Amino acid sequence: MEHLNKLATLKEIGAIEYRIADQALDQNIRLHVIRRSLDNLIDTTPRKFWGILAQCRRALEAGDMLELVAGCALVRSMVPVTWGMLPAGYETTIGRKTKAGRVVDGVTYEHPLAATRVVVL
Repeated sequence: MEHLNKLATLKEIGAIEYRIADQALDQNIRLHVIRRSLDNLIDTTPRKFWGILAQCRRALEAGDMLELVAGCALVRSMVPVTWGMLPAGYETTIGRKTKAGRVVDGVTYEHPLAATRVVVL
């Protein structure tokens, strides 16, 4: 796949990070769920991510959760956050997102394009 579904990728990474921190779940089930999430990421991300995700898979099999978290953080850093991904209420580098538009210094402007890259503050 050559198209990156940014939101799905970030949700899947979030699911992996949540399961890593979930100590209440049985260890075998937890590893199986993380393995399935990594498979989902490999299936839905462009080829440039596959090497990182394969390394995450090897870290999981070796039980190295620190390496797995680092790999997830690397993939997360490679996914650009865009205006269209954010729900209303977020403060960004181009203003606060509302249902009516973006607010800058108390003035409401039209929404920028959904693909506009932003930094969440």
